Amino acid sequence: EKRRYFYQYALDKILNTDVNNLSGYDVFGAPCISIVLEYAIEDNHPQIEKLIDVAFENFGDNPHTLVDVNFFCSRYLINKQDYSSCIKYCEAYIKELEKQKRSNSVFLATPVKCSGIKHTTEIYAHIINSYLNLGLSDKATDFIKNLDLANGNTFTFKSLLCAVLNENATECFIKEIIKAFNEFLKLHYSKQTNTNE
Repeated sequence: EKRRYFYQYALDKILNTDVNNLSGYDVFGAPCISIVLEYAIEDNHPQIEKLIDVAFENFGDNPHTLVDVNFFCSRYLINKQDYSSCIKYCEAYIKELEKQKRSNSVFLATPVKCSGIKHTTEIYAHIINSYLNLGLSDKATDFIKNLDLANGNTFTFKSLLCAVLNENATECFIKEIIKAFNEFLKLHYSKQTNTNE
């Protein structure tokens, strides 16, 4: 109940106030917007896209925007079946996450929320399913084949396969998905064999 109150209060402030006049907004604005955006998407709020615009207009370079907001945007867009836009947000998410992993110098007042394995797995699933829905099965296959998946971690692989199937469990897509993951397994097995030799 307290979270719900915070969400409604923060949403009103963000959408109806000059955000530059809010105390502490320069530090906590980006993480606050990402939290509010998550709730707004769950509630199917009519001003989701305005909230996204506020995030990128005011905090376009902030790690919370480039990770958390991009993550929630991808979830919003996959549900809207806006697959081309979904891919763009997913790619921006992956790019920022890789940048943060290369640089350990990023200090944040509050840590980004959506940088774990379950989040990246969902992003991968969004990309794969977006390609499939756009009729780009070759790109979906290439994307899967090029994934590291935590060096072939079995749990990560199973999680991604389940996530993809849950999003897109129609018969024609299942065949494409299984084919693509089979290509990944063959490639990964070949790499392991060469390494062992």
